Amino acid sequence: MMIELTITCPFCGKMHSVLVREADYNRFVTGEYLVQDVFPYLNATEREALITGMCPACQSSIFGEEPDEDWDEEDLEDGDLEDVLQAAMARAGWAGF
Repeated sequence: MMIELTITCPFCGKMHSVLVREADYNRFVTGEYLVQDVFPYLNATEREALITGMCPACQSSIFGEEPDEDWDEEDLEDGDLEDVLQAAMARAGWAGF
């Protein structure tokens, strides 16, 4: 059975979803398996979302690569990424880095 995992990006706060097999998810949350071993059918962007919670747009902005999936949200306009990252870092207690 497939389940939809809804994730809130820790950087921009936008919600996004990843579809996974329930049995695979149950294996993954034990912490005993690597994400690429449990979810070989997901692309790198989807697997990163499961690990870090980052949405495709933030992954693209941070890692400097295009997301593996279509992402047509206009969430991050030019110049917004620095503000988003600073706010996320402040919420996480990393202000000043």
